[in-house]
Amino acid sequence: MSQHLVAILVAVVHSQADWPPAQFRRTGRNRDRKRAAPGGSQRKVIVDLEQVSFLASMGIRTIIMGAKAINLKGGRMVLLRPTPDVEKVLTTTGIDTLISIVHDLDAAIGVVSN
Repeated sequence: MSQHLVAILVAVVHSQADWPPAQFRRTGRNRDRKRAAPGGSQRKVIVDLEQVSFLASMGIRTIIMGAKAINLKGGRMVLLRPTPDVEKVLTTTGIDTLISIVHDLDAAIGVVSN
């Protein structure tokens, strides 16, 4: 498993205030930050949502934008271990049809590796 982790960015999000994770942020002027794609140059991204208890529209939008940017680069994003409340928001809004949601790290690695 560790050989796969070298090429996969695992971002742990503690709250919606942490989104996007520091690995995804770009410094610079505001217009540069708006164009910064979550995930940077990463093509395999696992976003661990286990500690996120609330997800509002801004977080949903950022997740979608990040997944689209990563998909355009030929990569894949997966959402790992969302809490029941967060998973309900993700499924109600249809995010689960665009981005895989898994509850196990090995499964997440499998999804982004294919």
